[in-house]
Parts: sequence; structure tokens; C-alpha cells
Amino acid sequence: MQTIVVEPKVYEDLQREAKSQARDVNELVNEAMEHYLEERRHERIQDEIRAYISLHPTLKEKYLGEWVAIYEQQLVDHDPETINLYRRVRAKYGNAPVLIRQVEPEPDPIIWVRTPSTGKISS
Repeated sequence: MQTIVVEPKVYEDLQREAKSQARDVNELVNEAMEHYLEERRHERIQDEIRAYISLHPTLKEKYLGEWVAIYEQQLVDHDPETINLYRRVRAKYGNAPVLIRQVEPEPDPIIWVRTPSTGKISS
């Protein structure tokens, strides 16, 4: 177990909140940290997506149809097979947010989703 120092005012607020929810302070802190880290992970993946779009002209020219790995806004690996790339990326970067994506002709392809019709006409 690790120790984290929390400012007294923050700890008082945590105690008050934990009491109001009939929960443990540690439980609240862990939940908040998990939420924070998930949000950061999402933000970092969004950064990698923007980098992929920016790099797309070069990626398309060199790696069309292949899978690429983008980490810290840079191409770090590529492979025709997803599983091979995935294994190398996980071995090198662990659980860090790395974008793995197939290079297609368009950087952001349109995805069509068909839904069944109910036969009703709405007005």
C-alpha cells in the first residue's frame, strides 16, 4: 500500500462526503482517481487520433492497408497483422494509451449503420 499526502482541507471535504454517502474515505479517493485516470486516458487517445489524422497523408502513402501504432503523436510501429502489432505495442508500452488503427484511404471513414424500420411514419 502506498501513502499519498492530501491537504487538510481536501481531507475534511472527503470525510464529510464519505460520511454523507456512508462510505470509506479511501473508497471515495480510489473511485475519484480511477475516474480521473480514465478521463486522462480518453484525452490522450483523442490526441493520438488527431495525430493520426495529421499524419494520414504520409501513412497512406507508405502503409495503406496496414495497421499502425501512434503513441505520443508519433508513429511508433506498423504491421500488416493486427495481433502482431498489438503484442509488440503491449510489450513495449504496457497499458499506456496507444492508438492502433488500420490505415484506410480516408483518415476518418464514414460508418453507415442500418437500423430496422418499424413501418411507422412519424409526423
